[in-house]
Amino acid sequence: MKVLILALLLAVALANTYKDDWIKVHRECQSDQVTHVPEEIFEKLRKKEKVDFPDNFSLHAFCMLKKLDIQDDQGNPEKATIKKAVQRTISDSAKVEEIVNHCSVAKETKEKTALAIFKCFGKNNIDIGQL
Repeated sequence: MKVLILALLLAVALANTYKDDWIKVHRECQSDQVTHVPEEIFEKLRKKEKVDFPDNFSLHAFCMLKKLDIQDDQGNPEKATIKKAVQRTISDSAKVEEIVNHCSVAKETKEKTALAIFKCFGKNNIDIGQL
């Protein structure tokens, strides 16, 4: 029983850390005029409403994932970090590898890669603080 309680407390603490990291990075990206996106866009996304993305949304996405170490400076996916993120949500090792391989594909640009990673995470309900 004590182990279960400790495990639950640890899970809550880690979840708060991921959310705290997400909030910090989001604020940093929002403070830059180039990567700032109106908050209404994020509110609609959270509500799963239809969104017309502003032209700079992909720049914001890359800013976020770079600061969360999910992409490197050139925009390449950081497979080890992606794997850690997936493992926080998925326990089946075969499923983890499948999702990691699917979410770690570089696209034509760093911004398109960022959008693809976010889409992949969303499709697989991978929480990096955004949920």
